[in-house]
Amino acid sequence: MQKNLFLFLQLAFLGFAVYSSNSFAQSFDTLSVSDIAPGVTHYSIHRQNPPLTINVIEVNLKERGVSLRVVKAMKSGVETLDAREKTSEMMEEADNDSTRAVAAINGGFFDVENGRPMDMQIENGIIAKLPEVFPIRSSFLFTSDKKAVIGRFSLNIKLGLSDTVFHINDLNEVCRRDQTILFDRFYGHRTGTNLYGVGVILRPLSKPKAGDDLRCVVDTLIKLSGNYKIPKSGFVLVARGDAGVGIGKIVSSRDTVRLIAEFSPKISGITQALAGWPGIVHDGKNVAAAEAHTEEAIAQLAEERHPRTAIGISKDGTKVLLAVVDGRTKASVGMTLSELADLMIKLGAYNAINMDGGGSSTMAIKGKVVNSPSDATGERAVSNALVVIVSK
Repeated sequence: MQKNLFLFLQLAFLGFAVYSSNSFAQSFDTLSVSDIAPGVTHYSIHRQNPPLTINVIEVNLKERGVSLRVVKAMKSGVETLDAREKTSEMMEEADNDSTRAVAAINGGFFDVENGRPMDMQIENGIIAKLPEVFPIRSSFLFTSDKKAVIGRFSLNIKLGLSDTVFHINDLNEVCRRDQTILFDRFYGHRTGTNLYGVGVILRPLSKPKAGDDLRCVVDTLIKLSGNYKIPKSGFVLVARGDAGVGIGKIVSSRDTVRLIAEFSPKISGITQALAGWPGIVHDGKNVAAAEAHTEEAIAQLAEERHPRTAIGISKDGTKVLLAVVDGRTKASVGMTLSELADLMIKLGAYNAINMDGGGSSTMAIKGKVVNSPSDATGERAVSNALVVIVSK
């Protein structure tokens, strides 16, 4: 992909016209290219007619030490569903003793009142938010063997002991009558549940990977559940009604159980995931209009020009393109979803997804914002981010 992308940009820079179905991709006026890290390249593109400013990061996942990580915003120093932070801040928080964050883009759509993601998020194998059931929207997934995937997936979770399997209604949501809810660290410090039902505290025996069974030890089983403290590296299962009765009879303290997370279509080894809305490129074709209808995108979101953020991947899933298009200014008018799809195809994406845009669209490189966010106040605090990391 890198060779094709660089060739396309060279031709555009030299003034050759590049044609697409809606005549979007004409020649670009200026281009700058810089290597951020081995396997990570930044392209800054400008065009005068119509005026556009585009920033692209190409990530070669075959490069040793290069990877991707989803990061959730923090509140009071703790990642939590109900939080918002700037993309550049979340990028800095992705640094640790073994890896260095070199670039980031804003992530998925979220509730502006509290920062809670509106659709699926998985970070380091831990599911923070399950995907919506209807309509199922497109998501970007990243596997433990460094492959990127884009598609529409449902995700169900269950508790298994020997041949008995208990359905789990939801994750990190308020537990209501006759429901079984699983809680992890993204929900907060405590479950907020009352004394009705059964509470099970689970300690995982390995690192979680969504799509794979996770073996856990039952650390605590209490027949009358309460407002449990959620362990930083474990889970709390609260079961009410018939499910609580069944779990209370069969599960015992010190049992080894399975947390089953099943994707449909089936896929395993997922360590990172972010939902977008909608998919815009499928098998190398512009499907923005069709997918906007299928995923019930708002017409203004699809058909009008806005600032945009997109993620694209190569056919083999080993190259990732992160694109941010500025908009709502005289210097850059933004794109429709169809125009964004054309751009991603020309950049070499075989599949691509639209992420949260408008004032959320942000790209940061080494802690510095390199695009021009459209909010008058500058960079917007958002729910999550996709960060490019490299080994130190």
